Amino acid sequence: MKDSTKSSLVLIGVGLFMIAFGVILLSLVITQWDVWVDQLKLTGMAIIIIVSVILIAIGLYLIIKFII
Repeated sequence: MKDSTKSSLVLIGVGLFMIAFGVILLSLVITQWDVWVDQLKLTGMAIIIIVSVILIAIGLYLIIKFII
């Protein structure tokens, strides 16, 4: 396999992993909202939501970069 093909597959894999991890974080926030609000307060929840959105955005950017 060519080096460019390997790097493209790695790029897609990393992008998909980042999107999946971001979605998992968001689903945890949604399902465990009552439990986490007491422990992390709203600042911690906001940080988790921002990090998950950033991970999803970076993953989408990597995949779009590969397609274009």
